[in-house]
Amino acid sequence: MNILVMFAYADMAEPLFRRMVSHSSRIIEPPFRLFMRFVGSYSEFLGGLKMLDKKIRKKIDDNMQNGYSHLMKGDSTSACVEWEKVWDIIVAQMDEQNYASIEDIDNEFNGQQCIYNWASDYEAELGNATRYDILFAQIRIDFCGEYVKRYKDKSDLNIGFISCDIK
Repeated sequence: MNILVMFAYADMAEPLFRRMVSHSSRIIEPPFRLFMRFVGSYSEFLGGLKMLDKKIRKKIDDNMQNGYSHLMKGDSTSACVEWEKVWDIIVAQMDEQNYASIEDIDNEFNGQQCIYNWASDYEAELGNATRYDILFAQIRIDFCGEYVKRYKDKSDLNIGFISCDIK
């Protein structure tokens, strides 16, 4: 059930519930309110729950696969255009959901590809697409810089290759 719907039910049900138990000397807190207090304190304990929305996850996955379809046809530039959308969504989600690193969002993604492997493919294809349109060179530099900045383990092999492309 959608959390907003659950809140709406709780807000509508609370006055009715209070009337039903008002004959008692004590007002009993509705079970849903108890549950939400628990969830609230648990999420505070965890530092806030982070979860990629199913629609966002599907959009990332679909755009990744569309890019790979273009790549299989030998069209690097179209693959890069699709994958730029993927990267924009990933960055937006990291900022909106306060993900600390690429590794954190990658652990939640669970798509057909992992972000870690896809990033290497994207970086390589940006290099190939530069042969057809020089604008992809700047996109590659921007992507590599942002990816390295957002990646937690700076000693990772993938980071070593990607950071070489911006030096």
